[in-house]
Amino acid sequence: MTQGFELVVTVLDNQAVISVIGELDFHSAPRLREQILQVLNGGVVDLVIDLSQMEFVDSSGLGVLVMGLKRMRDCDGSFKLRSPSANTSKVLEVSGLSKLLLAG
Repeated sequence: MTQGFELVVTVLDNQAVISVIGELDFHSAPRLREQILQVLNGGVVDLVIDLSQMEFVDSSGLGVLVMGLKRMRDCDGSFKLRSPSANTSKVLEVSGLSKLLLAG
């Protein structure tokens, strides 16, 4: 498990915000995946991943974000990322995911 990694989940009715704190990498990505699946199984149809406190993301973390997007689309729900750092925004842009995942 990645030291300094934390998820904070806020659920209200059928909406959820998962705040990612620390590094989203090979070691921590499975925890985010599990949390996304848990809120989806709980009936959430509007999911926001808050990245304002995320320090780093690697390909494993990006894979989990894409998985979340696909699962939400399968359920006719919405999935957006909010408040990425400049470095995270650059990774999302280079990977081609920024247009799919970034909120407003």
